[in-house]
Amino acid sequence: MIRGINRQIIEVCDTGNQYFERALLFVRPEYASVDHKMLKAQAQNIIRGYIPPYRRQKPQQKKRDAVLVCGILAVAAVAVVLILKLL
Repeated sequence: MIRGINRQIIEVCDTGNQYFERALLFVRPEYASVDHKMLKAQAQNIIRGYIPPYRRQKPQQKKRDAVLVCGILAVAAVAVVLILKLL
């Protein structure tokens, strides 16, 4: 038997988890008229709460990691050039 129920659902597509690709959160009827941006922010907070802290990476960390990798590659390139000059 199928019942027709009108419910508001928030879908979180980026869970940040390797096992789950998305999550569905059902909004309580008394909060269905709350601003969509606030509901979405609350949904992200809930999902982040389920991600282990060691798996989370802040945007500053990503930027710092990218700069570090570029620096290491630059040093390696200079080392290769110096080695080739000595040969």
